[in-house]
Amino acid sequence: MKSKRLIQFMVTAAALSTLVENAHAATITNLFKLDTLFADGSTAPSDKTPWLTLSATDISKNVVKLTFDTPGLIGTEYVDSWFLNFGAATTGSTLSGKLSFTNGTVSPTSPGITIPTVSNHELVIGRNNQEAGSDIKFDIMLDFIDSKASHQFNAGEKLTYTVTYTGTGSFDASSFDIGSEKGKLGPFTTVAHIGGIPNSCGENGGSAWIAATQSTSCPEPSAGVLSMLTATACVFARKRRDLMA
Repeated sequence: MKSKRLIQFMVTAAALSTLVENAHAATITNLFKLDTLFADGSTAPSDKTPWLTLSATDISKNVVKLTFDTPGLIGTEYVDSWFLNFGAATTGSTLSGKLSFTNGTVSPTSPGITIPTVSNHELVIGRNNQEAGSDIKFDIMLDFIDSKASHQFNAGEKLTYTVTYTGTGSFDASSFDIGSEKGKLGPFTTVAHIGGIPNSCGENGGSAWIAATQSTSCPEPSAGVLSMLTATACVFARKRRDLMA
């Protein structure tokens, strides 16, 4: 009887080991830290770097969550435009299809920024069609410029999109880890323009072009794998107690 329980214990342990391995590889997040000044005349934002971050997280096949965050902006500082690239996730392949930005959400929800959408031309997509200072070319531009301060992308706010790709080629979170082309500076994976920065005269008229030069890939377990892992761990603990009884 005890030998049978030992076999069951070993099978459970092997299953737990497999789940742990899968959990580490379940989801990939590419994190971009915008912490580098470029372009003449830029005034550094007041707080510590990174001033902005962009994270790209795999949700499912050909679906990625993009999160634009402002951890290093304070006071009157705001984002007026943000640029990024996209391309095939597999070296040597190409993308041929449609990229869709949906479910734009902002937190905190009040007062809330004006969320860029393709329909009102505030979110523009086109291969190397968007120019970001010093003739640096990007594929995607999010334009947050608004006459009302309450509608700007301000310090302390975060914006999230669901991005879906339909077409041929390999697309995932790493598809946004693409360097800029045809510029005098760079290459940069993503850049943004910051306004409302206090200058030496105490006025809020300073601005800056900032960039990320690379990304950090961070594996994250998916919710489903975590649930299975928790359930298996409970079974593992019970089997161990039975074996020792």
